Amino acid sequence: MFTGIIRNIARVAQVLPANPYKIFFHQPQVAKEVKIGDSISISGCCLTITEIENDTFAVDVAVETLRKTNLQELREDDFVNIELAMQVNSRFDGHIVQGHVDQTGKIVEIIKEPDSSITMWIETSADLLDHMVEKCSVTVDGVSLTVIDVTPSRFSFMLIPLTQKHTTLGSKKVQSLVNIETDILAKYVKKLCQKNFV
Repeated sequence: MFTGIIRNIARVAQVLPANPYKIFFHQPQVAKEVKIGDSISISGCCLTITEIENDTFAVDVAVETLRKTNLQELREDDFVNIELAMQVNSRFDGHIVQGHVDQTGKIVEIIKEPDSSITMWIETSADLLDHMVEKCSVTVDGVSLTVIDVTPSRFSFMLIPLTQKHTTLGSKKVQSLVNIETDILAKYVKKLCQKNFV
């Protein structure tokens, strides 16, 4: 389990689109902390570390993960958000994040605010938007965020300067694809409501 609080950014060192599909990341601090078999969030995707060598670690990416996420777009020297799995005795700063990406969304608008914050609008499916309400939590590329507005086709959130600097979201452009995971509690409520009204 994760919290959506990004601790590190890693550089893509190598992508091997073979069987299995393998991605290597360069991040000295993370490579020292983890061991083979550990879970790690890569831009919101919960994956398992399969190799570690010096300052680099690797993950294998399954076909379903490639279908549901933006990981297949990663190329050498791209950057990703990293979060290690939550420990029982650690602080819970964000919200409950499983690392199970629902699908991708597309950035359709970026608005620079007077206080140097950024408002970002993401277009995604109506089914996913059904899990969102104003002020709910959402995970975008692994970052725990608060939804500002929801329309039938898109939702928005705000990035403060600190989040822009310490995650990859600050460098995203219009048309970029991002990984989205909605709140697990909203999913259960939706399913229970559907059962009760069938």
